[in-house]
Amino acid sequence: MRTRIAFSVGVLLLATLVVILAALVHSPSGQATTWPFATLTPVEMGRAGVTLSSPTRTLAALAPAPVSARVAGSAASKAMGDAKALEVRYVHCSDTWAVPNIDQNCYAVSVDPASVPLMGSANMPQPKATWGLVMIDPSTGAVIDERGGN
Repeated sequence: MRTRIAFSVGVLLLATLVVILAALVHSPSGQATTWPFATLTPVEMGRAGVTLSSPTRTLAALAPAPVSARVAGSAASKAMGDAKALEVRYVHCSDTWAVPNIDQNCYAVSVDPASVPLMGSANMPQPKATWGLVMIDPSTGAVIDERGGN
């Protein structure tokens, strides 16, 4: 009997994880999209309150003229202490941990985590980041938000 209950709980947890991951890689229209990054995962972003999905408007529809992906990568690099920009994607960025919350199209830039600062304690060694993300406003090139984690 206990084995059946444990098995049922395990199946339920696995099903819940699949539903969460599926939700993280769907566009606002509900259509499946391909996760745009090789250097970041939906799970890492979800733990940080960040959701990246298909943009709600094209770059061509923005006014004033948008900054280029190259300029966005450069701005992200500078924001993270000259960390190397690994991937730049134009996506819809949502960050529920930011104050105020972020809910707009942006350039999401993954950066080399070796340069990403994480909060540490004076009594403990500073933890090493395993990922870094900078969100750049596509109209102005300004940094909207930056995150890192391990």
